[in-house]
Amino acid sequence: FAITTPLVTHQLAQRARKVVEDWLRASGVASGAPILACLPAGSWPSKTWIPERFALVMDDLASEGEVIWLWGPGERALAESCRARMRHPSRLAPAMGWQELAALLCRSSILVGNDSGPKHVAVALGVPTVTVFGPTHPGTWHPPEGPHAVVEAAGLECLHCNANVCPLPGERHMRCMRDVTEARVIEAARALLGGTGAGAEGRTPCASR
Repeated sequence: FAITTPLVTHQLAQRARKVVEDWLRASGVASGAPILACLPAGSWPSKTWIPERFALVMDDLASEGEVIWLWGPGERALAESCRARMRHPSRLAPAMGWQELAALLCRSSILVGNDSGPKHVAVALGVPTVTVFGPTHPGTWHPPEGPHAVVEAAGLECLHCNANVCPLPGERHMRCMRDVTEARVIEAARALLGGTGAGAEGRTPCASR
């Protein structure tokens, strides 16, 4: 079994890449076109940035490439609502497993989103990331180097509280998310896109390629 596992893994990866490339072609995405991926969902309510702001960010970045909204189980409606708020055209990714997600991320110039599992997949594949942090600590959940940006609120005593749901009332509720502006996320994304080049030039190729 140990001898055949790499072959099986390679075959699965090849199949996943074909599924993704076929879908991109059918969706009208030109071969080699820069892809800007966004995952607006998060596993905790407290570490999920405001959906309208994700839409504003991706609208601003749309001139840099093809915007594709990612989603997982139970998250499609959120991704669709973000897409509907955009002025520029964008696409909703199809239902995917981890192999297909990795294949799509490998085609992406950047991933914008919350602290999440897919963000860690992107980091492992060498794909530049912009991550909004709040209740979780980037010192624990973010790589110390590489083409990866952290955007978080400043001056909050409750920052990095590690609570799944924000317990604070009134104006203090979800301040760690509400205080992060779309302008800061756009700035971080444009800095990475400018540094790596559209099409991800200058970064380590995906491990699955």
